[in-house]
Amino acid sequence: MVIAPHFTEFRMQPSLAKTVATRRQLVGIGIDEATAFEVHGSVGTVLGRGHVTIVVGGAPAPLALATGARYDLVRRAAL
Repeated sequence: MVIAPHFTEFRMQPSLAKTVATRRQLVGIGIDEATAFEVHGSVGTVLGRGHVTIVVGGAPAPLALATGARYDLVRRAAL
């Protein structure tokens, strides 16, 4: 897993996408300012006013999750 804080503010998407593309076993998690990704077991929930962006190697596009959205890190799927 790779975590990129201040994801949108620092324009980290190209860097995170490149890292995950070269290491497909990784899941990239970009977390905006004033936002948290609280994980219990394998499921994370987005808290705060920004977004959490999930980048998975081989996926067609990043997945942006807003407050209240949940994501299963093992199944690599939004819930």
